[in-house]
Amino acid sequence: MIIPEITYHPNGNKLSEAYYLNNNLHNDQGIAYSTYNQNGNKISEGYYLNGRLHNASGPAQIIYDENGNKYSGNYYLNGEWLRGVHSLEELKRYIKLNNIS
Repeated sequence: MIIPEITYHPNGNKLSEAYYLNNNLHNDQGIAYSTYNQNGNKISEGYYLNGRLHNASGPAQIIYDENGNKYSGNYYLNGEWLRGVHSLEELKRYIKLNNIS
């Protein structure tokens, strides 16, 4: 059973939102962990499966600027950082070349 956990800043705005399975960050339907600044803008988000960063359809770790705009993203599969992958097209190519389903 997936267990949600939400924390809040003292001003009432959301600080973080996380989803756990067996005490590991996990969400096979989307984002497993997000953080927010005091103004409510998203700071970061991560896609996790069984406690490991993983997203076969985009960056698994995304960082936002102070206004909540996407700043950067890192690609991971099964917890492995894909250093040479910097776009969705490169991710698809990596998956195909390495026969990952």
